Amino acid sequence: MVTGAFVNRKQLEADIQQAISKLGPEAHQVFYRFEDDYTGEPSIFFRIVLSDDRAEPGRHIEATDRIMTLLLEEIDPIANWGLHAHFSFRSRAEQQARFDPNWA
Repeated sequence: MVTGAFVNRKQLEADIQQAISKLGPEAHQVFYRFEDDYTGEPSIFFRIVLSDDRAEPGRHIEATDRIMTLLLEEIDPIANWGLHAHFSFRSRAEQQARFDPNWA
């Protein structure tokens, strides 16, 4: 868990929302949560739903790289917040077919 003693949650949320607003339509939805990763390090887990056309083979690598780079550069979670960043991606069709409340 990220505690207020270490992170100004309101400012972090604002920084995340600002970064998300810079993503193009290829990122259909962006969800995130804060918790420790498997090593016990405080982390932010991004769950990103890609537009179906960007999730196609041959296009998804470019889209996921661009999204991860933008979020990492804008938020700089390690330097600014002491958080490790983890990313998971799904297509919009996959999200609709395999809806998981933990992803929303």
